[in-house]
Amino acid sequence: MPDHRTTHCHSRWLRLTLLLASFSAPLAQACTPPCDGSLDAWLPQSSLKTADQNVGDGSLLLPRDGKLLVVATCRVANSKSVCLSKFNIDGTLDPGFGSGGRVMLRDLPGALQGVLTVLVGDGNPFLPGASSPAALTPDGHIVIGATNDFHDWVVRLSSDGKTIDSIRQDPLASSILQAVLVQRDGKIVLLGNGYPGYADDITVARYQPDLSQADTSFGNGGASRLDAPAGASDTYLRAIIEAPDHSLVLAGQTVPAGATGSAGYVVKLTANGWYDGGFGTGGRWIDNYASGYIDLLANRQGEIWVAGTANTSPVDIRVLRMLPDASLLGARNYGANCSDGDDYASRIGIQPDGKILVTGHCDSAIGTETIELLRLTTTDNLDTSFGEFGYRLFIVVHSDSYKPNFADAIRVGGGGILLSWHSFLQDENPRWLSRFTLDEIFPGTFDN
Repeated sequence: MPDHRTTHCHSRWLRLTLLLASFSAPLAQACTPPCDGSLDAWLPQSSLKTADQNVGDGSLLLPRDGKLLVVATCRVANSKSVCLSKFNIDGTLDPGFGSGGRVMLRDLPGALQGVLTVLVGDGNPFLPGASSPAALTPDGHIVIGATNDFHDWVVRLSSDGKTIDSIRQDPLASSILQAVLVQRDGKIVLLGNGYPGYADDITVARYQPDLSQADTSFGNGGASRLDAPAGASDTYLRAIIEAPDHSLVLAGQTVPAGATGSAGYVVKLTANGWYDGGFGTGGRWIDNYASGYIDLLANRQGEIWVAGTANTSPVDIRVLRMLPDASLLGARNYGANCSDGDDYASRIGIQPDGKILVTGHCDSAIGTETIELLRLTTTDNLDTSFGEFGYRLFIVVHSDSYKPNFADAIRVGGGGILLSWHSFLQDENPRWLSRFTLDEIFPGTFDN
């Protein structure tokens, strides 16, 4: 398969000092060239520290008011919770949201005695990092998937973060809640994977916008149970999206019959929750050149882009581009070659001009964990006008006190590329929000 591993030295790696600083420019300001994907002057250090004690993955949401909403698992007073922070366009906390701009979910009235502990994904030891643990409804409500040691929960918050409108316990019965999707019509779709020992027990369910009841027009009484491919095992699905034709596309991994390792796995359902027989083989598609997929999107032309990990050594990021019937338009591997390390994708996003953004991290041979961001053209070539040869890398201080750093959300809004990431330090796990420049400024926001 085509390979875009590069061998050049990235001389412009930026060592970020983790300091909270005031904003020096509004988010939506015009870009002063060069606008090539470098960290811009949004902050003196181009990063906003959103919390001191985040302990897991999160979501970065863009409400219609143009502000930024970060949802993440956090640690407060030696216990975990789901925390939300909303920022104005200048980087200050929005005082109209929650209490001074922040919300701890378990402390809200109606939160069932504080049982809401972590975002979905963090609660599943097999599949950390749900691609969509939180989402926004068309009218601005916030839908969050949360879990603890005993139950899963779906919570619908008011747009100001001050009240819980509705809450539902164990919405998927025998499956572990993995991802949350709000459709364009406001209905809420939930993806769940099996419990330990029941990996292939995958469920997709759809609820009415207020969570009051299941949407019985979907699947069998509101839910579809997805069996693994014939003879396959250890099948998981991580991410789910709604395509332009209202079908649902899911991505993850499976171990095909007779195989010893996992492969990339893509599933397509009709708008009513049944396998789409016009996609791949009976609604399923397996990529034996990948070890698994973690995120996906559909552009306005209906093309499906899927990001994951390639079966290569060193490990590369792998990206698929396919038509709605699973016909391949492209399948490529990308490696930043950071000290002969392994590259892992974590999220995929899209610009208003159709260019594709992929973020992830590189686990280098010398132990440095590097956040990486690459941009592809609409034909899945590296966009060499971005960063260095299509890549933008930045590293956190390498020392014994630092552990892996992970990017867990990417969005395009306000004229920049917004990246949410966190680092595992010895004594704390701060979350950061960075902005990179686009090559040109687009009006409004495009959020997949």
